[in-house]
This record gives sequence, C-alpha cells and structure tokens, in this order.
Amino acid sequence: MAQIQLSLSPLSLSLSSREAGFLLYVAFFALLFSIFWTSQFVTLMTLEEKRFPGPHVRIGWVAVFLILWFLAPFAFLFWEKRIGPRKPRRRVPPGYGRTEPGSGH
Repeated sequence: MAQIQLSLSPLSLSLSSREAGFLLYVAFFALLFSIFWTSQFVTLMTLEEKRFPGPHVRIGWVAVFLILWFLAPFAFLFWEKRIGPRKPRRRVPPGYGRTEPGSGH
C-alpha cells in the first residue's frame, strides 16, 4: 500500500492511501457543510423583521447558530419552510421619487 508523507517542521505525518482518501472525504464534506451553514446564516440575517413571530427571535437563532452550529442550519431550514415563502420585494420604477424642476416641491 502506498504511503503519503507530510512533514512540517515540528510534525511528521505518514498516511496510507486509504487514510488519505478518508481525510479528503472529510475535508470535502466539511467544505460542503460550511457552505450550507453560511448560506443559511445569511438567509437568517436577510429575513425581514415581520417574518419573525417575536421581537427577539432573530437573536435566538443567532445564538443557536453559534452554540449548536452542527444542527442549526437544518433546524433553521425546517423552520423557514414552515413560516412560508418569502414575498418578493417590490421593484421601484425608474425615476420614482424624483420631482420635476419647477414643480414647487
């Protein structure tokens, strides 16, 4: 079986190809999980305040994301699906809010 040698100045690590493959799988799934965690956290932070049932629910979710980091994105995904779809933001037409010169405003 092939050996992989990794040598840093105070450490020397020797892995078999099977162990190295396992390490790559773990690194790959850790990367996928971190992307998923980040996307769910960004979704939490961009939700409108009226979508939350109480004034301090967002703070509670942030605490859950930081303390129970391994379960929070899945729980938040489930919770978000239960509160219903996001309403799309209204698009503001070009020129909205501009006043014409000489209109007296």
